[in-house]
Amino acid sequence: MAFEAREFAALAAMPLKRKDPKDPAASWKRFCSAIGESIEEFKCPITNELPLDPVLAEDGKVYERSAIETWLQNNQRSPSTNEAMGESLIPATQIKNIIQRMVNSDALPKDKAEACKKRPAEQEDNVETCKKRLAKEEDEVKACKKRLADCKKRLADCKKRLAKQEAVAELRTKAEGGDAQAAYELGNCFECGTNNLCKDHAKAFAMYQQSSKGGNAKAMACLASYYYFDYGVDGVETNYALALRWAAAGVALGNGRAMMTLGDMYAKGMAGLPKDEEEGIKLLVRGAELGNANAKGLYQVAQMFAKGNGTSVDMDKAAYWMRKAVAHNNPKDYGQKARDWLRENGYHSEDIHPGE
Repeated sequence: MAFEAREFAALAAMPLKRKDPKDPAASWKRFCSAIGESIEEFKCPITNELPLDPVLAEDGKVYERSAIETWLQNNQRSPSTNEAMGESLIPATQIKNIIQRMVNSDALPKDKAEACKKRPAEQEDNVETCKKRLAKEEDEVKACKKRLADCKKRLADCKKRLAKQEAVAELRTKAEGGDAQAAYELGNCFECGTNNLCKDHAKAFAMYQQSSKGGNAKAMACLASYYYFDYGVDGVETNYALALRWAAAGVALGNGRAMMTLGDMYAKGMAGLPKDEEEGIKLLVRGAELGNANAKGLYQVAQMFAKGNGTSVDMDKAAYWMRKAVAHNNPKDYGQKARDWLRENGYHSEDIHPGE
């Protein structure tokens, strides 16, 4: 094939010999016909067109690179001879140069020359079309991935809700069987509106009553709060005697929330107790140290140190508990009150973020 290419190149480069000087048009026609017949040898057997990027395959044939590469992806035989063939391809540089010179010199028949000139532009258009199609497909893939992520998230959420429902069902079963801890946990779910349950203080109160009778200290503290503070629960009226009873029982069992309630009673002289701010602040501080105080209770402890109620005035301790209230931030209005107090008294709270 290499020999034929050199021979053809030499033929193309030779000056035209006119056998019949009286008829140059006929001689030129015969020459063009010979060129047209010879150029057929360079056509790609797959595309049946002159190759723009010719390569020599192992079967000795010249192919358009893209065509034979695509063919070899799914076939191990020659498209020309149907014999076994490897994937080795050699650039046919001489043939490429010959075809290009013929196209540029108008030696090719007009239809073949025009086809060769159009194909690069057509290929560029095809490339742009492919790029657009690829970009569209990439967008579709992204959209599919997003939908998949959304589905996974919804599935995870469903699993969480199902797990919470199962947990609540288990708590109900245990509570009905007399489990005091399960009754307390179920009451807490109703009080806080967790595990897919709506807030329901009446149901929470009922669960705390059941759990308290079973000896659960946490439930006793919660029950004392319901009797002491006005939760607005239908059928549950403020009852300081019962509040004192359950708070004292909870304190005896070492519960911090019960300490906060009993400490408030002493600090204010409520539930028939004599006003004793010293005893009150001891209980309040102990309950807060156990982690059972919200922002309101922490703010109350800080104010007692700031004003010297039941203790000597200690602004640094007041600031310490105010920062705790800012960090807890529930209820939010007491978190804001604590933040305002710190600023008004020259302390910094900017580094304390709600919920930390």
